[in-house]
Amino acid sequence: MAAKVDFERLISRIQEKGVTQSFLCSLAGKKRQYISDVRKGHGSISEEALAIFAKALDTTVEWLTGESDQKEVAKPIPEEVLVDAIIMGRDGKTIRRKYPKEELDTLYRLLDLLPHTDEEL
Repeated sequence: MAAKVDFERLISRIQEKGVTQSFLCSLAGKKRQYISDVRKGHGSISEEALAIFAKALDTTVEWLTGESDQKEVAKPIPEEVLVDAIIMGRDGKTIRRKYPKEELDTLYRLLDLLPHTDEEL
């Protein structure tokens, strides 16, 4: 099945990422001039090839087809940068969560800004 591609977006993303059209075509198992040929009206880009292009360009198929304005793919936080933390919820119960180290550092800085008191609330 063929996908409708926004070639302006595809070409601009290729340039942003510093790769070549030939490189993307080879990843998808297509001939070197595949993208150029389709752009000139000879054939169409398959959904499989478009998915490979999107992954290689760190974007989504929806962005490449113009269905979405979300250009960047949200990357999961690697497990090794997460820190276990136990925080006190509003209801007084403790909550165990994993936070990225930067977020935990920000939480500590916020706590340092709060007025310190020995009095119970």
